[in-house]
Amino acid sequence: MKSIIFYIKHKPSPATRLSFALRMLLRGVKVSYCKEDAAMNYDTGNLYVTDSEISYSRISKAGGKALAVVEEGASDTDFAGAEYLCSDVFKAEFKYFDEVWHRFNDLPMTILKTKRLILRETVEADVDSFYEMYKDPRITEFTEGLYDNPEEEKEYVRQYREKVYKVSIFGIYTVIRKKDGAIIGRVGTTIRDGFDEVEVGFVIGTAYQRKGYAFEAMKAILKRMDGFGEKKRFALVMPGNISSQKLLTKLSFAKVDEITVGGIRYGLWKD
Repeated sequence: MKSIIFYIKHKPSPATRLSFALRMLLRGVKVSYCKEDAAMNYDTGNLYVTDSEISYSRISKAGGKALAVVEEGASDTDFAGAEYLCSDVFKAEFKYFDEVWHRFNDLPMTILKTKRLILRETVEADVDSFYEMYKDPRITEFTEGLYDNPEEEKEYVRQYREKVYKVSIFGIYTVIRKKDGAIIGRVGTTIRDGFDEVEVGFVIGTAYQRKGYAFEAMKAILKRMDGFGEKKRFALVMPGNISSQKLLTKLSFAKVDEITVGGIRYGLWKD
C-alpha cells in the first residue's frame, strides 16, 4: 500500500489529520485528502476511504473498492455491497488499513515472521509446492493427504481464503524459509467441531525436518494465540508419530487421552 486517499465530505480537525498522517507515515504510507467530486485516477496501490456516497459510487464504477466511513449508529444502506465499514476511521491502526487493502486486492497477508521463517496466508500458487512435499510417503503416514486432483486442492484454497481468512483470526498458513523463499510446510490453528479448544497442527517437508523449523513456527503460532487471549489449545497425534510427540512435549503439551475422530485413533494432547 502506497497511500491512503480520503474522498470526504467531513474533513477532521488539523490536529486529527496530522496525528493520523504521522502514524501512517511511520509505516511508510502517505495520506492525502480530496473533495468528494475531485478528479480520480484509481490505482490499486492505494487504499481509498470515503464518507461520500458520490465518491463511493465513482470508485465502484472505476472498478475499484473503497473503505466506507459511517457515523456511529448510522444506516449503511448508502454503501450497499460494501465489504468493509468503519465508524472511527481516524482511531484505527495501520494494521486494519493494511488488511483491508490486502483483501481488496486479493493479496495474502503475512501473519508472522520469526528469525528464519515467514508465515503467510496460503494462496493457490502454493499448491504445486505442497504436492511436491506430499509425494514423500513419510508425510502422509501421519497426516491427511491432499486431493488427488491439484485443481480441486486449488479450489479448496480459494474457498478457504474467502471463508476463513477474511472472517477469522484462526487459520492454516504456509511456512516460507526467509533465506531462499522456499515453501517448507504448513502450520496454524483450526476450529474443529465437537471441541471447545482450538486445534493446532503442523507439517514440515521431510527435506526441512530436524532443523527446528516446526518448533520455531509453532512457538510463534502459540504466542499469537496468547495475544488473542486464546490459551486453550489441543493437538491430535496418531500413534507412532514420535517426532510430533517430542515437539509437542517441547512446547509444554502433554498427552491427556486417546480418542477416535473420523474413524481414526489419536492421542489427545493439550498445553
